[in-house]
Amino acid sequence: MSRTIKLIFLMGLILSLALSACGSPAPTAAPATEAPAVTEAPVATEAPAPTEPPAAAEPILTVTGAVDQELSLTDADLRAMEVVKLNLEHPKNGPTDYEGVRLSEVLDAAGVKSGASALVFTASDGYTSEVPYADVEACADCLVAFDGSVLNMAMPGMGNKAWAKMVVKIEVMAGAAEEASAPVALKVTGAVASEQAWTEAEVQAMNTLDVESTNSKGEKATYTGVLINDLLALAQPNADATTVVLVADDGFMAEITLEELGACADCILSFRSQGGFSSVLPGFAGGLQVKGVVEIQVK
Repeated sequence: MSRTIKLIFLMGLILSLALSACGSPAPTAAPATEAPAVTEAPVATEAPAPTEPPAAAEPILTVTGAVDQELSLTDADLRAMEVVKLNLEHPKNGPTDYEGVRLSEVLDAAGVKSGASALVFTASDGYTSEVPYADVEACADCLVAFDGSVLNMAMPGMGNKAWAKMVVKIEVMAGAAEEASAPVALKVTGAVASEQAWTEAEVQAMNTLDVESTNSKGEKATYTGVLINDLLALAQPNADATTVVLVADDGFMAEITLEELGACADCILSFRSQGGFSSVLPGFAGGLQVKGVVEIQVK
């Protein structure tokens, strides 16, 4: 083959390859894929704080002493009993409406033991008063009365002292032996048909009277106590008796005529805060205002 023919053949081959390269389709780019969506992390919520159970209601009355079961009663406990509304004769205020539960129902719930001699009411300020249990047993309408958030005793037929206020405890005293061992606090002796002797609790359980009088400092004050004439009536002075002598625990004595005392509608033996009695005779001389009276002698 001649050199010219080889040259022509080579050029034709190069041209053919070039044309082949121009006619090939351009490579197709791969389709773009969508980026996956970013999922936000859930927001943490704070767990609710645990709720505390409601506090238990506080007892407002306890019943202790000579009972089968001591009680601690809330307001709801008392109101779950039979609540009654009664109009009762208060020794000072007269007919008054009361709402409460019968004292007998409260005592039945505690189960008073046989031989009970008295009930002692204790107020929230520490004040106490005592009532013979026999009087309570005979009182169908005695109430533990509601007065707002406090409890008062409504004790028809009994003295003012039995109508204790702001009572938080009732204690049942047991045994006639204990009652007999209580010391004599006051006596009526002398020219009488029947000499008398009482414990302090027995005097305080009698009908009482509030009296206004001027004290040794010249100040007016109100005193609560028992009419001296009521005490004398129990002893029954003899027909020829003319004089009453008030005897104090330190031996001091003061004398007044029986006639003058009989005409005094508000002469009392008042209850002392430290125990015992003092004579309060409004309008009489200061010497008749005797502290610590332990005996009334009739002559």
